[in-house]
Amino acid sequence: NHSISNLFINSDSYHVGLFAKISYSVIENLTLINTYVECNKSHIGALVGKSHSSSIINCGSENGIISGGSYVGGLVGSMRLDEELTGNSELMYCYATGSVVGSPRVGGLVAQVQHTLIDNCFVVMDDVMASNDVGGFLWSASACDIVECHSTAVVSANNSYAGGFAGSIGYYSTVNNCSSEGEVSGDDYLGGFSGGIGLDCVVINCYSSTDVFSTWGMSG
Repeated sequence: NHSISNLFINSDSYHVGLFAKISYSVIENLTLINTYVECNKSHIGALVGKSHSSSIINCGSENGIISGGSYVGGLVGSMRLDEELTGNSELMYCYATGSVVGSPRVGGLVAQVQHTLIDNCFVVMDDVMASNDVGGFLWSASACDIVECHSTAVVSANNSYAGGFAGSIGYYSTVNNCSSEGEVSGDDYLGGFSGGIGLDCVVINCYSSTDVFSTWGMSG
């Protein structure tokens, strides 16, 4: 395994991380320690800002402080297949600890994933904060398989759609043997596990021991 310590990034660009944007790539066995990232644009992560048809395996960010605009994740900003839906998009045996702050669309590990496998990943976050659309593990997942993942996080939204694990689990996703614990606070559409569930989603053998505090509106 390899490690990089005290990485500091202050940028006003889109797609910000150790690797700004990757396509058809594999990143393995890399740990970032005490990473600081600050950017007011979108697709921000400690390791990767934006990933297309790539695999990230056995990587982590320890004690990271990640601050961005939108699509902000503790490890990766966003992951998906390319526009032709070719190749593989995988996030496996990865983790993130520290804090993540953004405007909308923030996740403790990754903000947004589409057509991606996430397997055996976890987060331990002191703070995961956004104006709205925020989850302890991820913000949104669409057409994804998420297996054996765990979130321990303090999640807060100024407005709506916040969850201990996900802000929203989007269409055609399967979440299996995952859990969340910690705290969620905000206004509306708050969930101990997920703030929202989309069309044709399957959630199996999952649980939450997250405390939920809503100033008004719907919570669960």
